[in-house]
Amino acid sequence: MALHELNMEAGWPLVGCLRLVSTGTNRQSMFLTGLIDTGSTRTIMGCGVEEHLELRIPDDIDTTNGFNEGVQTRLYYNIDVVFPQGDQFRITVGCTGQNLFRTHGIHVIIGMDIISRGILTIDNVAGRFSLEFRANQ
Repeated sequence: MALHELNMEAGWPLVGCLRLVSTGTNRQSMFLTGLIDTGSTRTIMGCGVEEHLELRIPDDIDTTNGFNEGVQTRLYYNIDVVFPQGDQFRITVGCTGQNLFRTHGIHVIIGMDIISRGILTIDNVAGRFSLEFRANQ
């Protein structure tokens, strides 16, 4: 079980040192900051991340453009998302082709495809968010 206390920079729940790892044979990785977004169905990453990770489009993914919560998603990739305490999820992540909140250092929007696997606690009085994942999720 891992409890992740989320940084509340600028009033947003952020996960620092979030690691994205490509699932191909090359296994490139990078550390980024992610924003917890309960209004986003899927996890998405901003432009430039896919090039750095040398991601390839999976054969079974439809690459037609679609809209993901109002943000146009151009491509999808299989990727491992690793939280600082070691919780790891293999998901299909969308790439927006946009900078998202890069001015705030945010490169990944963590959507309900990951959030729903844990317990998100919001303490409005203390101004704290936490996300907890249990063993054998």
